[in-house]
Amino acid sequence: MEWLKRAQNALPDDALNLYNIACVYSSVGEIDDALNCLEKSIRKGMAEVDWMKNDSDLDNLRDHPRFKALIGAD
Repeated sequence: MEWLKRAQNALPDDALNLYNIACVYSSVGEIDDALNCLEKSIRKGMAEVDWMKNDSDLDNLRDHPRFKALIGAD
């Protein structure tokens, strides 16, 4: 988790960095942190929604309403 914080501090506005951090947070069950980073990543330009829909690193988020809203799921 220390390295995640370092990565986040090093590149706080980099969309890909934020996406990768979201993936790690999701993988360890830190759902709110994952969604916060993912939302910020999208605001900063991450537009690979099809990737997000299929990225197994985000499996812990699939049923969450915020995730569904981000990817445009019903």
